[in-house]
Amino acid sequence: MIRDIEGCRTWVSDKTLINLAEALKTDIYRLFLPDSAFDEEIFKKARNDLDIITKKIRKDVDANLINAMKLWEKSIN
Repeated sequence: MIRDIEGCRTWVSDKTLINLAEALKTDIYRLFLPDSAFDEEIFKKARNDLDIITKKIRKDVDANLINAMKLWEKSIN
């Protein structure tokens, strides 16, 4: 599977990406970085940018979850 992905013969679903990252014990975004990026300043910048984006997504998801819970509570009362 990995050989086919790397050879651009197939693409993967989000579930497969999650499974690959878990099997390799890494973050999903690292699967998209070239090997050379791990020793370069670009990697540090990309990681910082991804950390910021991840925090924003988590904040948005948490806010949406809280709003959904409030709506659900109102609907059952």
